[in-house]
Amino acid sequence: MNWAATAGYRGKGPHVNPCQGIEKFREAARKRYLSAGELRRLGAALRVAERYGALSPGAIAAIRLLLFTGARVSEILSLRWTYVDIAGGLLRLPTRRRARKQSC
Repeated sequence: MNWAATAGYRGKGPHVNPCQGIEKFREAARKRYLSAGELRRLGAALRVAERYGALSPGAIAAIRLLLFTGARVSEILSLRWTYVDIAGGLLRLPTRRRARKQSC
């Protein structure tokens, strides 16, 4: 909306941007892990989906890969064959550029 107003696509006046003047809510980043019960239910749901063809095999494999590696979705989506160590059974992801401070 702001860009459209700046570029002259929207008029001027009180109705230019309905969100104008509203302060953005600053939310603290959270880290959450699935509980053992949630992991069991997700595993059961994936097995059912696999058995009945409710999800593609690739989607099921991707979900399992995310669960087992703890990698970010963007890291999995940008995988390169050079990161895959088939002999060692490993994914060697490049280090993250901006690592967040870890708090225990």
